[in-house]
Amino acid sequence: MKTALVTGSSRGIGRAIALQLARDGMNVVVNYSKDKEGAEETVNEIKKLGKEAIAIAADVSQPDQVKAMVKTAVSRFGGIDVLVNNAGINRKNAIEDLEIDEWKDMLDVNLNAAFFCAKEALPCLKQSKGVIVNISSMAAFKGSARNAHYGTSKAGLIGLTKSLARELAKYGIRVNAIAPGYVMTDLIKGRNMAELVKDIPLGRVAKPEEIADVVSFLASGKASYVTGQVICVNGGFE
Repeated sequence: MKTALVTGSSRGIGRAIALQLARDGMNVVVNYSKDKEGAEETVNEIKKLGKEAIAIAADVSQPDQVKAMVKTAVSRFGGIDVLVNNAGINRKNAIEDLEIDEWKDMLDVNLNAAFFCAKEALPCLKQSKGVIVNISSMAAFKGSARNAHYGTSKAGLIGLTKSLARELAKYGIRVNAIAPGYVMTDLIKGRNMAELVKDIPLGRVAKPEEIADVVSFLASGKASYVTGQVICVNGGFE
């Protein structure tokens, strides 16, 4: 049975991805940084689906914690077949007010963490001819006012995706990215929805499950000839 490691899966998009991969027949490693209760809830939901899951606390911006997380995952499940780099933060600030530490934190969590996780999981992924899916953002293409550090981190994630796809293809490892538009998570709750969706042709924001469905496709044999790609899931918002 395959095993998926989904970073930042205690809630939101990450939880939806973890649950969908469990429905697809995988055991799941549920990673979280602080939300232990949410992670345990995700684990319980996966177990209700008849699959095994464990919650592992790790700040994925810290290489030592990533190393320990992967070691625990391999000890529990024997390997990793699918890595989903979903963990991320989004804290707005204008460039003139942006502190150096804020810039570094954003890149550490949104970009460097994906590199750390891929590097540590690589021996397992080589063995299983596995899959990496990175969760980027439409901000990688459009940029974002008062959010230069976020847009930069997500654009970097696309560069990492394309580079790893080329480098790891010889091992049978596929690497792709998803660039969601607005998704109904805690990050946008309370915002003016009419204003938010006015430029979205489909007229609504995405549900987390709609992002998870694309991850499911990319992690499956149906995407066996898809690598180095960025799939935009944004309701037509360009």
